[in-house]
Amino acid sequence: MKQIILTLAAVAASVTAVSGQGTGVLDRYYIDGLIYEKTSETTVSCAGAFDDGVEKVVIPETINANGSVFTVIGISDYAFSKCNTMSSITIPKTITFISSNAFSNDTIVGSELRSDNISVDISDLTAWCKIDFEDNYANPLVRDGSKLYVNGILITDLEIPNGVTVIKSYAFYGCSCLTSLTLPSSVTTIGSGAFYGCFGLTSLEIPNSVTTIGGSAFYKCSGLTSLEIPNSVTTIGGSAFYKCSGLTSIRIPDSVVEIGDHAFRQCRLEAVVIGRNVTTIGMGAFLLNPVRRVDIYAINPPAVDTSNIFMPLFSDGIYETAVLSVPTGSLEAYRTADVWKEFKNIQEKDFGGVDGVEDDDVSVTAKGGNIEIGGADNTQVEVYNLSGQLVYSGTDTTVGGLAHGIYIVRVAGQTFKVAL
Repeated sequence: MKQIILTLAAVAASVTAVSGQGTGVLDRYYIDGLIYEKTSETTVSCAGAFDDGVEKVVIPETINANGSVFTVIGISDYAFSKCNTMSSITIPKTITFISSNAFSNDTIVGSELRSDNISVDISDLTAWCKIDFEDNYANPLVRDGSKLYVNGILITDLEIPNGVTVIKSYAFYGCSCLTSLTLPSSVTTIGSGAFYGCFGLTSLEIPNSVTTIGGSAFYKCSGLTSLEIPNSVTTIGGSAFYKCSGLTSIRIPDSVVEIGDHAFRQCRLEAVVIGRNVTTIGMGAFLLNPVRRVDIYAINPPAVDTSNIFMPLFSDGIYETAVLSVPTGSLEAYRTADVWKEFKNIQEKDFGGVDGVEDDDVSVTAKGGNIEIGGADNTQVEVYNLSGQLVYSGTDTTVGGLAHGIYIVRVAGQTFKVAL
């Protein structure tokens, strides 16, 4: 079991089998025991070895042939598929694609390279992974059942490289071997079903750049016991966290506007916090959870999809026993709103008070027309106007440029009210 850190490829269009490129018979070069095929006037791909009994292969970044220098950019179809005795291969950073069945007759990376004895040197490989998870021709990521491999190494800890903006739909579907996942701050979208069924995943940090979590993105990720949704997410897709049975509490940040159908269905949520700007919640979003407390910061009750009477927002017993806390002044609105009026215990709460972990060293004051935050260096600060709109988010300790008025400041688990 090894940790794999993926590095972003500097490649453009998707690559198909090398033998299909160009016209006529490709030029071949035989250098230092390896075979190369010309792919352009300046590039070649490695097409295999002279000797199928080779044990160690080192592919160079460039070769000299016919008085010209060629960059080695790929590994051709079936290049090493018959090299059953190969124990190690060093792949240069210039490689941008590994073609179909490069190491096996059956898969991109064959069983011989999945042995614990194999040594694959990827320490200097900066261009081999295109992060195109839907194109197996150009992708050295391989599944064997629920297991995930990169060039034969079983992945348990995965770090996606900075620069990747989208994790495509069903990219890691059913990869239960994953236990830890790191996403870079460049990611904005987690596609539908991207980590569906990754029940071994216990560590997950969603960066404060993600705006969309697709439908079923983390379906059945039952190993997750805690989850922080960043204040950049605006949409949580349908069934996004369905059957994440390790989750006992969730905070929907103020940035979220829409929560999809069944988004948190059948978890183990006992406490739910819903942010100020949620306007729409899909059917069954919190169904089959043992919820005891719901704090909702939205002044206006969010609209709930009630088109299917068999898919209520919460299980029937929850409306009888759970406490629903709503902003001061919004009690009557919730008592008359569809779905929310079903709660038997609705109470007003001043959400301008302390909420979460207290830190007595934190201070928020008005000074010179600015909001000054003390004792919270490098800590996320959120400033809202009285309409609940987010007007600042960042780590500055001085927030300026605001109109005169009253603002709510959230920092280090505390909430402060300040007048400018």
